Amino acid sequence: MLETWRYSDSLPLLIVDADRTVSYVSPALEHHFPGPWNERLGLPLSELPIPGSARASETLDSLWQQNEVEASLVSLDSADHSLVVFPITTLSGDRYSVVLLLNASANENTTVPIQSLIGLLNQRRDRSAVNSRPLTEQDRNLIQSDKMAAVGQLAAGVAHEINNPIGYICSNLNSLSDYTSDLIELANKIDQVESLDELRRMRDKLDYDYIKTDIEDCIVESIEGANRVRDIIAALKDFSHSDDGRFTPTRLEQAITSTLRLVTNELKYKCTLHQDFAEVPPVECNPGQIKQVIMNLLVNAAHAIEEQGTIWLRLGQTNGWVWLEVEDDGRGIDESHRQRIFEPFFTTKHVGKGTGLGLSLSYTIVQRHHGRIEVDSEIGHGSCFRVWLPITQPNRSPAN
Repeated sequence: MLETWRYSDSLPLLIVDADRTVSYVSPALEHHFPGPWNERLGLPLSELPIPGSARASETLDSLWQQNEVEASLVSLDSADHSLVVFPITTLSGDRYSVVLLLNASANENTTVPIQSLIGLLNQRRDRSAVNSRPLTEQDRNLIQSDKMAAVGQLAAGVAHEINNPIGYICSNLNSLSDYTSDLIELANKIDQVESLDELRRMRDKLDYDYIKTDIEDCIVESIEGANRVRDIIAALKDFSHSDDGRFTPTRLEQAITSTLRLVTNELKYKCTLHQDFAEVPPVECNPGQIKQVIMNLLVNAAHAIEEQGTIWLRLGQTNGWVWLEVEDDGRGIDESHRQRIFEPFFTTKHVGKGTGLGLSLSYTIVQRHHGRIEVDSEIGHGSCFRVWLPITQPNRSPAN
């Protein structure tokens, strides 16, 4: 059972048996509290040199006696850390308690709701069971949390993309206001002129021909800017809303276009984007979740490019499958990291650049669609992620 937790090495956690003895300690926890951890395996939780461990042990004792461990979630705060205790029952029926150490000074933007974490940990106990059950409420909460984290990371860029058209719309409105005042003044003087020549002189003094042309340009530019803002807000609303998990026929090129509106600022200053879309049929999928996969792959590709580079976005179909490909010419993925990129919370990005959940959730989403993700990467030459999705879902129940 413990092997199923090895993917969480980046989390400072430990696992205790039913008798509250330590059976697993993650490397991240060893880093927080150095010492001979190999000698501490099998020790009671209460004897560990971790603030709050004694209280955690007492709480577990009480919960076990009341037979309430299965549904309990307990947080024990100290000055610098918070110990969160929650139960796990394996598919084989074994019961464990997981103790997760949270650093109180950690960036709140990278903190995942514990309830969602439980859902993910339980889900990953047996990867072979992923396709056989529908999304749970905890799964949806975790997916929604990742969406919100992605929106938060892109917020500055999205604000910039909205601010630009709003800026020139405001400028155009000021110009239109001045032009309107001048034209009203000219119209008020029409009844006072004694000849057409005098009216023409007044019009020329006003530079009427320039005003007429610029008014048309201001209106066209402002309409384009307003439509751009509308599209960005619609894409943001569409991406961030909590979906009901339903599958509908979806055109992936439209899903890509909608997602690109949100990541434009993340890409345009450092990437040249090439799009090569073959004509493909609508795919039976959950559009919100697939957009989340597309966004995660695009943002990861952008982050892999350190200065200037290129991203290729391709779409095609083969024998009843539609595939989406995101390729970059960034730094590539080390072979040792490639084996772990789909593990929850594993990330090589700098703090604040990601939660380590993007690829893991993308993997889970694609699996739930009975698809797969392929990765090809070479250090110094970039990476290519290809997502395969069946055009029609096989034997999918409405609950899924």
